[in-house]
This record gives sequence, structure tokens and C-alpha cells, in this order.
Amino acid sequence: FELLVEAVGGVAVPFDTPVRDGATGLFVPEPGCFTFTGEHALAYVRSRKLEYQNADGIWKKDESSDLGRIARQQDFIRRVADALLANAFSPSVVRSLYKVSSDYIVTDKELDINRILELSSILQGTNPAEISTYQIESVPRTIQGKSVLEPRTGGDNMQAILATVRGEA
Repeated sequence: FELLVEAVGGVAVPFDTPVRDGATGLFVPEPGCFTFTGEHALAYVRSRKLEYQNADGIWKKDESSDLGRIARQQDFIRRVADALLANAFSPSVVRSLYKVSSDYIVTDKELDINRILELSSILQGTNPAEISTYQIESVPRTIQGKSVLEPRTGGDNMQAILATVRGEA
């Protein structure tokens, strides 16, 4: 993940306020567009205890919990995809992607540099903003003393997602 973010020269994310998470090491010191590099990007997408600074300078807990983390992850992946597509034919990006895929991803033997370039040309017309993401409904519960989000598997939301995954939607 870190190398992928580094391959595209970092990923910019806009913030309305400073944010932090002491557990992951995340720290965005001021509002505005912040460019994450590898390790710091990982701290951002892993953040479970995100805090933001309000107008009075007081740090407040982000109450969106895991659902907020999932939304941040989905947004970040879209931004990575956008950066990749914008630089799909940059020799340094292709070289980095090839290294990442060959070192860290198990692939078919046929996935060589020529196939990666072919796939890059296919993906070049893709708009990351049009990539669908889904978030299932959940109910907060305490199970064995742990706070969890239990999926509502019988709900309309979950049935619609399952229909999409099954190719029925």
C-alpha cells in the first residue's frame, strides 16, 4: 500500500479542519489539501480513533466510527485510482507498479509488463468517481464486552448489495 501511494507521488485529500489519531500516528496540522505519502497514508486509512479540531481549537472524537473509516478508505482508494490513471503511462509509475505487483501481489504468470501496459490503456478511460462502492447497514452492539457493528443482513440495503454482487441488479 505504501509503495503504491509513493508510486503516484502521494495522494492529496482535502480537510475542513486539522485531524489526528494518536493510535496510528495520523496528524494533519491544518485545514486544506494535505498530500499523504506512503506510511502516513496508511495511518490515515487505518484510523479508528479519528479526532478533528473544532473552531474553538478543541479536539473532538469523530463519532462516525468504523463507518467513517470505511468511507475514508473508499474515498482514498478512488483518489489513488485517479492518480494512477492520470499517470498510467509514466515510466516511473509503470516501473513502480510492476515492482509492487511482482514483489507483493500473487498474480497469474501471464501478468507481465506488457499485459500491465495493456490493462493500463483499458483503464485509462475509467473515471474513479463513477466506481460504485457500497456500505451495508449495521446496528451498534456490545458483544463480549466489545463494541461492534452488526450487519443488518435482512434489510433492503443488504439485499440490494447482494443482488448487485450476484449480477442480478
